[in-house]
Amino acid sequence: MKALYWFNAIRPKTLLASIGPVLIGLSISYADNSMSLAKPLVAILTLLCAVLIQIGSNISNDLFDYINGADNEKRLGPKRAAQSGLLSVRELAIGTVVVFLCSVLIGLYLFYTSLSWSIVLIGLVSIAMAVLYTGGPYPLGYYGFGDILVLIFFGIIPVQGTYLLQLGSWSQIGLAYGLLIGCAITSIIVVNNLRDIESDRDARKFTLAVMFGKKFAIFEYIFLMCISFFGLTYFASSSSTSILYLVLLILVPIIFILIRSVINKTGSELNAVLAATSLYCFVYSIVSAIVIIFK
Repeated sequence: MKALYWFNAIRPKTLLASIGPVLIGLSISYADNSMSLAKPLVAILTLLCAVLIQIGSNISNDLFDYINGADNEKRLGPKRAAQSGLLSVRELAIGTVVVFLCSVLIGLYLFYTSLSWSIVLIGLVSIAMAVLYTGGPYPLGYYGFGDILVLIFFGIIPVQGTYLLQLGSWSQIGLAYGLLIGCAITSIIVVNNLRDIESDRDARKFTLAVMFGKKFAIFEYIFLMCISFFGLTYFASSSSTSILYLVLLILVPIIFILIRSVINKTGSELNAVLAATSLYCFVYSIVSAIVIIFK
């Protein structure tokens, strides 16, 4: 049963959010390197490291949201391990440290292969932000910084970091694609904050949804979806391959369904929307990779 509790604590449905940006970074490096992946083993380890950092973030968020009182009996989302008493505070703290240590060990190898101190900085800052998101004396997620942190650390940084590990340089086009996938993934936290707006307000967790209200959160979700879609459409328009437009059409009905759901559903009904948005972001990453490689 403990294994099942830990499996739920890592929030497996959310892990696609850390895989997508790495796939995009790999696709850009593949396209820029004569359709060849420069370092296959590094690519696999980059994916693993990104997933481990998100797992560490999920576990520490479970821990600190419980300590800070944000996860309580009023919570509308899936039950958390600490809140439900399935895992103790001590167990979650140890789990957080172990997962982050594993990511550091992989990061040391990635540094060895790249000899880039930028990779060290990216890794250490990513881990620090994962903890400080809900932990520490000034938890950033409790003061309206959650959305911008997701945009940066689930968008720009993993795309650029992946490209750097493959080809040893930064990518201008990677910055644009990092912003686009970052916008898409930020929509996940918008749904989360929209669902938890009442319990977050009671716990004095001042997300943007709490500070500016439900209508703002719905508008933000629609805005992020539109930016990510039309930005990708712009890049596809520079291609002479018309088939890319057909690939983009896959996203259109999903976006409409998700937007309608965010507008019409409330409370625990948004749990399904959150999971669907996470899956959409992964599909968006695959479509982006296709556009990058075949444009």
